[in-house]
Amino acid sequence: MSHWINGEYEVIKKLAVLPVAVVTMVVLAGAGTASASARPPVHTGPAQVVIALGPARDVTAAEQRRLTRAGSTDCPKFTRTSACESRTGTIELDHNGQPVGEAFLRLIFGWHTDTLSRRFTANLTVETAWSTVPGPLGVTISALCEGSCSASGAVTGPVVPGGDFSGTLDFQDATTTRHTNRATFVLTPIYPGIPSTPGVGTSDRTVRCDQEIAQAAGCVLNAFTPTLTTMAGLQHIAINIATVQAGGRHLGRPGDSHPLHRITDKTVRDSHRRQVCPKGRKPPHKGWECDEYPFASTAEGGTSVPPQDRGTAWVPGSEQRSQGGELLKFIKQERVLNNDAYYVEV
Repeated sequence: MSHWINGEYEVIKKLAVLPVAVVTMVVLAGAGTASASARPPVHTGPAQVVIALGPARDVTAAEQRRLTRAGSTDCPKFTRTSACESRTGTIELDHNGQPVGEAFLRLIFGWHTDTLSRRFTANLTVETAWSTVPGPLGVTISALCEGSCSASGAVTGPVVPGGDFSGTLDFQDATTTRHTNRATFVLTPIYPGIPSTPGVGTSDRTVRCDQEIAQAAGCVLNAFTPTLTTMAGLQHIAINIATVQAGGRHLGRPGDSHPLHRITDKTVRDSHRRQVCPKGRKPPHKGWECDEYPFASTAEGGTSVPPQDRGTAWVPGSEQRSQGGELLKFIKQERVLNNDAYYVEV
């Protein structure tokens, strides 16, 4: 039988040496005992290869530290342009429905995007925990994606106890607007003399590519919420933001669950600003201007949220102009599109 201990397989099984009739590959993820529903049906008759794939899972912090120390595996931290996901797999050799050999694999995908490129990649490492499969066994992994996205490349290597192999899967998205990709991986075991029926599994990560930001097309891992940090350098604006974030629902404060959401509709942005910073108000000092938080360019701007979640302050006009430039730079760097969430740290 097979079960999980600390996210890895511990396997106890006695195997009889019989002629091979079926090779089965099962890829499972997450903690807990592997369920019977995740396993493919037993096949009898002519020799064949059957694969079934379960869902992916994120690596734990402990696993990431181990992989980082190892040095050879690409398993980056989750950011706007990188991520890591993992699958644990089982290859079984069956004869008339009875297992005669097993191999236990781990697949680690290191995702990388570029905010100024349509290309993104998955660096794949395949580790073999152990194997009792007689004879040479290998696996090939390729990828598919849909719509304006195309995939290329394949990673092939031997399944050898204690061994590993790696390679890169490439993706390109030709969208002229925006397109969200969720890659499909195709796994094909290789065993001499046995035909293969590939199995497929869908990535847990989505990559969004767009051409909506003016300077160039680019791609991000859109499930990651970026944080704007440069407001901290604008003294009076930072004080206003910190004051608002300290009360109410702490809108936009990192670590809380209420980010801001960008809006691109100029009519709405202008309306938000008029609601809280109407024209005609006299500043306390010459050249000072009304500053609002949440920003007018967010769905939470103006009077969209209760009074305890918003605030205004008089700030130097130079800070106001710097704020606009820093916010635009952040939007371009992180490809923050309409309705995208982000945090503000001061």
